[in-house]
Amino acid sequence: MNNIIRQSFRLTSRIPIQSFISRRAISKEFVGMPLTFSSPYEVFYNFADVKQVDVPSFSGSIGILPKHVPLLAVLKPGVVTVHENDGSSKRYFVSSGTVTINDDSSVQVLAEEAVPIEKLDNQAAREALNQAQQALSSAKDDVEKAEAQIAVEVSEAIMEFFDLIRTPKLDGVVLTDTFQNRIVGTLCITSHHLIISSRSRSDSNELFLLHSMIDVVERKPNQTSTGGVLVLKCKNFRILYIEIHGSIEFNNISSSIELLSNLNEPRLLYPYFYNPEFKFVEDGWFAFQIEHEFNNLINFSDEWRLSNVNKNFEVCPTYPEKVIVPKSISDESIKSIARFRCLGRFPVLSYYHKRSKKVLLRSGQPMVGTNSKRCDEDEKLINTILGAGKRGFIIETRTQNLAQSSRNKGGGFELEINYPLWKRVHRPIDRHSTLLDSLSKLIDACNDSTLAIDKWLSKLEASGWLSHVKDVLSSACLVAQCLDQDETHSVLVHGAEGMDSTLQVCSLTQIILNPDCRNVHGFEALIEREWLQAGHPFATRCKHSAFTFSSARTREQSPIFLVFLDCVYQIFNQFPCSFEFNEKFLIFLFENAYSSQFGTFLGDCVKERVEMNFAKKTVSLWSYINRPEILKNFLNPLYEPNNNVLWPSVAPQSLVTFYDGDYKNSY
Repeated sequence: MNNIIRQSFRLTSRIPIQSFISRRAISKEFVGMPLTFSSPYEVFYNFADVKQVDVPSFSGSIGILPKHVPLLAVLKPGVVTVHENDGSSKRYFVSSGTVTINDDSSVQVLAEEAVPIEKLDNQAAREALNQAQQALSSAKDDVEKAEAQIAVEVSEAIMEFFDLIRTPKLDGVVLTDTFQNRIVGTLCITSHHLIISSRSRSDSNELFLLHSMIDVVERKPNQTSTGGVLVLKCKNFRILYIEIHGSIEFNNISSSIELLSNLNEPRLLYPYFYNPEFKFVEDGWFAFQIEHEFNNLINFSDEWRLSNVNKNFEVCPTYPEKVIVPKSISDESIKSIARFRCLGRFPVLSYYHKRSKKVLLRSGQPMVGTNSKRCDEDEKLINTILGAGKRGFIIETRTQNLAQSSRNKGGGFELEINYPLWKRVHRPIDRHSTLLDSLSKLIDACNDSTLAIDKWLSKLEASGWLSHVKDVLSSACLVAQCLDQDETHSVLVHGAEGMDSTLQVCSLTQIILNPDCRNVHGFEALIEREWLQAGHPFATRCKHSAFTFSSARTREQSPIFLVFLDCVYQIFNQFPCSFEFNEKFLIFLFENAYSSQFGTFLGDCVKERVEMNFAKKTVSLWSYINRPEILKNFLNPLYEPNNNVLWPSVAPQSLVTFYDGDYKNSY
């Protein structure tokens, strides 16, 4: 360890050095979890019985309880928390070292440097960081550079703790929520969780809340006394009220939660630290491969091929590396088409309807511009999928005026003179800030318990949320009719980029037509294929939810995926026996899209997930869901496989409010 860091720890610590740790044989009668925790300068626990130990490691944060599986792991810079049997806890900052968990439940934490949190000195840590940064900039060789880099990382970890968590623990807080739950107890702030526990054997209520689930933090200081009420409005629409005594504690805790709930670096989020203790039935990162989809396709049509044209994401950064395209179109033609389509999103196969042998394509808008540009390769691809003497429909998810105005910015739509076999139909679907405004009004109406039924219905209608749901559902029904009804037609769907409303329509069309998409595995595959692999920017769209202040919203934040899930719920509500999964499954997916310990919904596209190495650094949500003991909670007891097409009603009286019914009941 670099001398700079040693100096930092010794400056900040006033601890007498002890030179030995006593060794004891473990008695067979010992039933707790004996902990030995030391650094070269101090023994903190010498074979002491404790309740739990939380340690930071390079393989993730590890929560150690009695009878934990044997393990040897390397410590990373961070905080070790020891939970003692009397309910108290102690926290220590460690720079590096090892943790060993033995067969007999004994635990050894050997830290290269360690100091109790309360003995850290803020100013000394800042000086150590400055020295480490100077050493890094002046390093003469790789060895010096590596040592200095470690010193910087350790110092930054110390400073991050000082800056973000100034009051890690506070007794005597009171928690209430909109569902009349109440906890009186101790509040703890960790790097990723807000924890409130009653710490009472007779009342073991606890709240474990990921910081990333918090949408808005509101401070309401007391007017007549110190402290105040902290209002946490969550992305899953829950509202928590935390009563805190003491002005310093109130401000410290408020500031910490505000900062920790708005971390932008994916590597700082909980999925990077989550260390599951369950065994995988299958690794969800590799459960849905495009090769499997292609093998199913060629059983019914030999007109398609699996292309590697997007290897290393060079042609389209928001598409996967492998795509299914017409066999008659070469990779060079695909590259030309990508240059003609918005963001390189050339037309790809979304769904092949076996009964009619018609296809559903999706893409970005053509970059026609005011000069009416054209692309021969694009026209050939589009016409190839029709077949001789056949016609198709282009479902445009923008208004005609908006599509026309896009031409002034270089975009546009397929001109009839160049695509004579295709008829363009405009089915406007709102997105972005309009949807977020509607969601905010919906949640406001549903949370207002003082309204009479007539006024509540008026506010519900004024929110416009169900109108958005209706627009998406009716567009999907139109596409399904084109593919399935008597005079069938192939369909191309796009809006502007083809990453939002396009995906809503294409995925819902498959729910309507394809019974495989109505079972758990098929629905997971649909989300993987038509949302995650198709480039829906989850990290951007789901950064904030209904409670975000209007002034803080950006055009890119929008509940696109939630609208899709709501549409699925509408079909489920009308055909309750045709889905293998229940409404809790939809709620679980919604919540994990906004905040999760799993890495599935991190990032904006496959390219980002590959570059960030999510498949190795995080756990897939599908790995968790598909475990039998978890999956049983999401199964519909009324399910009877139904191979028929489901034609949902979009009449106002047929649509129900998802949040006010099943969502509230889930709590």
